[in-house]
Formats: sequence, C-alpha cells, structure tokens
Amino acid sequence: MNRILLFTLFIFSAPFAQDQDASTYSLHSPNGLVRFALNSKVDGSLFYDVQSGDRTILDKSFLSFKLSGEGHCRFKIIDTRPSSTDATWHPIYGERSTIRDKYEQLDIDLILLSPKPLALTLTCRCYDEGVAFRFTFPRQDNFGHIENLSENSEFSFTDNFETWAVYSAQGEYEKARISDL
Repeated sequence: MNRILLFTLFIFSAPFAQDQDASTYSLHSPNGLVRFALNSKVDGSLFYDVQSGDRTILDKSFLSFKLSGEGHCRFKIIDTRPSSTDATWHPIYGERSTIRDKYEQLDIDLILLSPKPLALTLTCRCYDEGVAFRFTFPRQDNFGHIENLSENSEFSFTDNFETWAVYSAQGEYEKARISDL
C-alpha cells in the first residue's frame, strides 16, 4: 500500500521546464499564468515558490516532514517525469454535473537521505486556478513501517492573502479561513 501526504493550495487569479540551474524545476499551468518552481539546495533541502502572473504568491517555502528516528529531511532528486491531463469527471453532488480536470504535472522521484535511504515521489500539479503537491511512499523492501511524526512543509505567503483550508475537527471535514484556525 502506498502512503500519501496531500497538500493542495488554490490561488485564484508552458508546461514543465528545467531551468539553467540543474537544481530548479518549473511547472506552468495550462494557460501559462500560474508557475510552481521547485528548488533543491546542495544540502539536500527542497523549497518551492508559486507565482500567479508576475506576482509571487508563495516565496521560498520549504518542503519537509519528520519520520520516526530521523532528523532534518535531506533529499536527492533521481528522476523527473512531466505529463498533462485534460479530462472531465462527474461529481455525485454539487453545483455542476461535469467538472473539467486540466493540469500540467511533474512527478519527481526522490531519495530521502538517512541511515536507510527511502524512495518517494513528489507529485506537483499546476492548474489554471492554483497548484497542488503530494508525497507518495511506494512499497519498499527495506522499510516495513513508516511513521510520519510531523509534516513541516511551509506556506510562506508574500502578502496578507485571504486563504482557506479544509481540515478535520472531530472527524468531520470543514472549510475554514486559515486566519481563523
């Protein structure tokens, strides 16, 4: 069974490209207005930024988590796989009977550098409305059980934007303004 951590951020407002610096990967929304850039530092840390048009929304936000028995996360990028999707799906309920699912995607295969290296994939998606990313841990022979003690990814907003999150309070999911949490 794969273990998944999912983080979604929608920002209202050229597909994948690797920049000249081999440690920076950029992904653009289908309409080209939203950009997600991932940077890998020499020390193995990962950070990202998000732009909408020529405005930076998130700046130098680190991606990290803490596993049991591990300290600071250090990663090594092994491979990247760009793709795109333009499909529709039909929700069970809601305002619309058909929803278009159009995005550019970049799967980044990583190794979590630790005493026992751990393979994982960071999937990044860029929609015209915003970005989403998630870590996936595929089944591995050298790890039987992985315990995530804390998810430490950052969201370093450049301004006082109105932001919303979906969270669970006593098992029920609710939408709330982040400033109210």
